[in-house]
Amino acid sequence: MNGFVFNLTLSQNGFPWASEKLNYFSGGLDVRMYQKIAGALSFAFRNYSVVTNNQPIPNHSRQYIGLG
Repeated sequence: MNGFVFNLTLSQNGFPWASEKLNYFSGGLDVRMYQKIAGALSFAFRNYSVVTNNQPIPNHSRQYIGLG
């Protein structure tokens, strides 16, 4: 299986009536590549990145590496 996936996301999070308490932007980039090696065996590469700005960012919107 050969393939490529590219996904770019930009979102504003928060409430208009409480923008001083919770108002932040987040952007995500997801890039994946798949290369067939032999038979049903494939090699996959993935890069997923998220960038946020403004404060505070709720814990459920944070990104973690491994078990969180």
